[in-house]
Formats: sequence, C-alpha cells, structure tokens
Amino acid sequence: MQELFISYIWQYQKFDQRNLLTTSGEPLTIINPGILNSNAGPDFDQSRVRIAEIDWRGQVELHVRSSDWDRHGHQNDPAYNNVILHVVWQNDKTAYRADGTTIPTLVLEGKVDKSLITNHETLISSLEPIPCGPIFYKVDPIRKLSMIDRTVVERLERKSGEALEYLNQTNGDWDQVAMIMICKGMGLKVNAPPFQKLGERANLKLLAQTGGTIKKIEALLFGWAGLLEKPRGDYALELKHTFDFYSQKHGLKPAINAHEWKFLRLRPANFPTLRIGQLAGILSQETRLFSFLVKYPDLKKIEAVLRAAPSEYWQKHYDFEKPSGKKLKGPGSTTFDLLLINAIAPMMVAYSQTQDDPAYTEYALSLLEKVKPEQNKITRIWGGIGYNAKNALDSQGLIELYHQYCAQKKCLSCAIGTSLISSP
Repeated sequence: MQELFISYIWQYQKFDQRNLLTTSGEPLTIINPGILNSNAGPDFDQSRVRIAEIDWRGQVELHVRSSDWDRHGHQNDPAYNNVILHVVWQNDKTAYRADGTTIPTLVLEGKVDKSLITNHETLISSLEPIPCGPIFYKVDPIRKLSMIDRTVVERLERKSGEALEYLNQTNGDWDQVAMIMICKGMGLKVNAPPFQKLGERANLKLLAQTGGTIKKIEALLFGWAGLLEKPRGDYALELKHTFDFYSQKHGLKPAINAHEWKFLRLRPANFPTLRIGQLAGILSQETRLFSFLVKYPDLKKIEAVLRAAPSEYWQKHYDFEKPSGKKLKGPGSTTFDLLLINAIAPMMVAYSQTQDDPAYTEYALSLLEKVKPEQNKITRIWGGIGYNAKNALDSQGLIELYHQYCAQKKCLSCAIGTSLISSP
C-alpha cells in the first residue's frame, strides 16, 4: 500500500462513506476533503468534517499506518496541531498532537472497493515502459487528449525555466536570451555546452555594428569560439586578422577553448564549424532575434531567417580546409523544427509568464502544431500501443507524459491512469 494511493482515495472520496466512525467510535461525516497541499505540512488544507455533531475546519494528514505519525515526527511539530483528522489504512497506534491532544482517526482498510486496489497494483507493478500500455485502448480518446494537452503545457513551462534563468543572468535582455537558446539549439546535445558559452559571450551590439557583413560576423563568432587561435588555411587566417582588429579595439577574448568542441562521430553536417557558419548566416539577417520573433510571428518569415544561407565559404566547406562534395545550405528542416521546439516555443512561454499575457503561450502552442512530430524511441513506444503523434504538440506532450508520469509510475497523478484505476 502506498501513501499516494491513500491520497487519491481521500481526494476523490473513493471509499464507502456509510456509517463512518473514528477509531474512538464517534460518528464521522466528510463535508469537504479539502485541497491537496503540495508544500510542506499536512497533506490537505481547508478540510471540513463533522465529528459527533461538531463541525471542524482544518487540515487532514494521511498515512499508511497510524504509527507513521510518530515515525515522521509530527507529534513534536506544532505545524500539525491544526490537523482535525488522521486518515490511515491501518490503525496500530494512537496519534497525539504536539499539544498532547488525541487526533481523531479514520481507518480506510475494508472501505475501498477491491477493484481499485487491484487495478492500482496492476499498474505500479507493470514491467511495460508505459504501465497501462496493454489496456491503453480502453481509455476514452477525449481523456487521452486532455492529458496530453496538459503535459505539453507542463513541458513548456518546465523548459521555460531555462529561459527565465538566462533572463536573470542577462539582466532582462531578451535578445541575448534568444541568442543563447538558439546557439544551444544549433549545438544539438553533443556541442550544446560550448554553443551555450558562445551565446553568452556574443556581444549583440558589436554584431549589429557589422551591418550584416557575414564575414565580419564569422570572424567574431569563430574568434569567441576559440577556433582561430591556430588558424587552418587562408580563410581562417583572414578571419583571425579581423577578430584581432576587433580584439584590439574592444578587448575581446575567446570564450571557449578549441578542445571543448566535439567533432568525433559526428556527421559533417553537424560539425560545429559548419554550424557556426550557419549561425553567422542567421545573424547576417537579424542580430536582435527575440525582437524579430515578437515583431514578426509569421512562421514563413521565421523560417527564412533561421534557415538563411551561410557564406559562400561555408556553402562549400564543413570545416576549415575541408571542402564538401556538394553545396551546403543553411540549417535543414529538422534543425529548424528542433529550434522551434526547444528554443523558440519555451522562450515564448517564458515571455508570456513575465508579461502575464497568455497570447504568447498560445503562439508557442500554435507553432508546435505546425511542426512535424519528433521520431525517437519514446514516440515509437507510444506508436507501439496505438497512439501516433500528429505534430510536435502531440510528441512533446507524449515525451513529457512518458518521462514525468509513466517512467515514474505516477499513474495516480495521471488522468489516464486514474480512469483505468477507477474502471470496474
């Protein structure tokens, strides 16, 4: 028996409430179970019960065994003096408040339908990657959709925390936040850390002073990236001369050591040198990326900037002195989609929170609706039980549902899980 299951039983009143008695034999009526408390302190606030014709308002504490009250130290904690009812599965010891008074206790064992217990135990003991996978088909489609809508918002809000951290670090500079997040997205997982450093170091005012001259932007980016310290070839040497000029004038220094960049086992299309060249192409179109995103929310305009072509050199090379056998372009459609999913959408949700304007969250959701769903291990697992994502809005919700609920066996916190537990 889990305390979380008892919490579910109490919150939704899934027990026989006829002729309830406390352990001391007093008649008990539940008027309002209260509100689940997610902070420290008793489990439910603002509860109302009637014990022996007297109405009580206060808090309710839940345990598997009544002796857990002492085991958790509540008998010495004045914060629990306002507990009006102790709800337990088994009663093995009388519980007392810190002030010495006895706490009325309700025992749930024997009052809960056995099917609820069996269904819950079946889910939490499942060895399937999605515990309810074998019976997922039984769930009403509207309930599934509702839960996925909920988890995609939870995912965006959780990921928006990263943008809010950057906002604090940059003293409220949303353009710099956008630079960091888009840089990090360009690096994918392997080179995300050095790309993040590059985004943090990049001086947007200085980049804007280049007037969109792509070679000057490349010189600044590759210089900050530490990839011009030992220039390889004439082009790198030319960029180094330009960076040295800016360094003398503005006191610039590399932000990253060259050895931090990873090339091993990467496809040439993902080499950090090519990615930096592509980033320069983006910045040659727009250096104030967040201001641009807010002003021009049209997806085609966003794509035109974020998939801008790099310089002629990086259309023919994937690394310094390493020519490509074919003409290279700006970031591909997959990279663009990932930037929308992992950088722009969370950033818009963060902005929505700071402005207290839900329109930007709606904008983020509408962007994800227009993006193809991710294809990865988790989405394939969902597809295996008959649920295929139609777009990135779906796939993001499914990924969050898997990581935050299914993998942690938090079926009691999931609308899909609770519907199956409640099924006869």
